[in-house]
Amino acid sequence: MIGAGINTVVSTMEGLISGTDWNGLGSGLANWMNGIVGELDFENLGLALKEEVKEAQKIRKSVYNILRQEQQPHRKQDMER
Repeated sequence: MIGAGINTVVSTMEGLISGTDWNGLGSGLANWMNGIVGELDFENLGLALKEEVKEAQKIRKSVYNILRQEQQPHRKQDMER
């Protein structure tokens, strides 16, 4: 029963592998990617990513400051002991 299932899977995989036009698939993917790269405005993409990184840095700094402020009272209490 399990062997028959494995045979079915192997047979299906062989059919997909041998029945696939790999050259056509590769050519189609290459054309698709070249089309995307050819149309992409890299300058605007870079500017957008730069702004997102700046925002992420602001958020990180804010979170760090909040966490640091929360830890300060504990340090004062520890020093008083």
